[in-house]
Amino acid sequence: MIAAAAIALALAAYFSAGADRPIVGSPDPDARVATDFKVDLIDGGSFTLSAVLADRPVVINFWASWCPPCRQEMPDLEQVSRDVPGVRFIGIAIDDTESNAASYVRQIGVTYPIAVDANYAISDAYGINVLPQTWLVTRNGTIVRTIQGAVTRESLTAYIEQDLGVSAGN
Repeated sequence: MIAAAAIALALAAYFSAGADRPIVGSPDPDARVATDFKVDLIDGGSFTLSAVLADRPVVINFWASWCPPCRQEMPDLEQVSRDVPGVRFIGIAIDDTESNAASYVRQIGVTYPIAVDANYAISDAYGINVLPQTWLVTRNGTIVRTIQGAVTRESLTAYIEQDLGVSAGN
């Protein structure tokens, strides 16, 4: 009886842990929905997930300038962001400084929005504990794929087409 009560309390805590975070998309309890966020961009301006999702699906890439696999995949992410204009990209640097992140994205020539998650609010909301990670989010806010580790141009393009229904040039 005591064990059952402890399990019930643990489950209640687990399921209510993210209840105070706003979500974007379907209220279906079985759907994985993206936590909404607004973040300042390193080049000025801001990015609000819910506002962008009103227009098109989003690819969120969590990375750091000191992370070798992140550095390896960044040119491919940039190329896919240009090849598939029907999807918005955002890069969120974690455990990094704005100056280091900005220096690296300038070196690569990244044109999609980049932010630094200085207080870990976004990475904590998404449970990021491995870098790099790439998340594909549909227009209704459903998370359809999480990729741990570096992506390639070919793999990411295929996932976007398969999971988001958007092809290169669209």
